[in-house]
Amino acid sequence: MRFLVLTKSAKHKNLCVAGVDLETYKLVRLVSNADGKELSSREFCYNGQPIDILSEINITCSSVPLVIQTENYLLQKINSVIREYRQNELNDILKKIEQVDLLSGNSYYVSPEYAHRIKKSLMVAEVNNFETCTKINNNGQKRTKASFYYNRQYFNDLSVTDPDYFNQDVTLSKCKVVLSISEAPFGEGDRHYIFVAKIFSTN
Repeated sequence: MRFLVLTKSAKHKNLCVAGVDLETYKLVRLVSNADGKELSSREFCYNGQPIDILSEINITCSSVPLVIQTENYLLQKINSVIREYRQNELNDILKKIEQVDLLSGNSYYVSPEYAHRIKKSLMVAEVNNFETCTKINNNGQKRTKASFYYNRQYFNDLSVTDPDYFNQDVTLSKCKVVLSISEAPFGEGDRHYIFVAKIFSTN
């Protein structure tokens, strides 16, 4: 697969890597086993060097879909790093992506019923009036949260897992975000929370 890296978001002190299959223009998540386990930083290297966001890489992989995270592919080998893309090239590619709407409910989560109906867990969206802020959770830990407008609806309190934006208060008039939901629901009401896995500024 020719794979364009869009995210290296934080998950259990490892990496949730998602991107685009450049042959089909479908969103793909790379995992380390068939249960959807995230990649370690050691696994997502080539010749001992970390692979950067917007790198096109050639990989050997196999489809390991779950019920919700149908986009999962088991990363077996990184064969080469081909090149890095520029922002304008990214915009052209994102226009071709097959999309699903994780932001249909005007909320920071989707219900199990909706998640099982769409059977997708990744989305790229262009949003307006994007803001991040740092909040303290019930365990006294700092967490970065995002709010924005999409299709004239306001979305608030989405967790940011893009490490480039941790503990920052940022305002962007317009940006593109990569959104992800988990395979299993958790928390109050068995919710599939929506994570902001990557933020691409278009200001």
